Amino acid sequence: MDRDKAIRYMHDLLRTMVQKGGSDLFITAGAPPSIKVDGAMDSVSSQKLSPQHTQVLVRSLMNDKQSAEFDAKQECIFVISLPGVSPFRL
Repeated sequence: MDRDKAIRYMHDLLRTMVQKGGSDLFITAGAPPSIKVDGAMDSVSSQKLSPQHTQVLVRSLMNDKQSAEFDAKQECIFVISLPGVSPFRL
């Protein structure tokens, strides 16, 4: 999956989360993308994510500095904003 496709997919997942009233989006290797709605997990796809897809999806939203921080600390907190939707803390 190329970066542009990954970005579009992640934006679609975030929009779906907002539309369903979800509070959290989970991107986990070996599991389908899921959202938490009213405390319950809800898969938004039947396809499980591979470790490679998980990596591409998450890094698609990071800039170079954030990616380097993640490499160094295995953690990085940042914010993105989808115009007309919401800001998201990642």
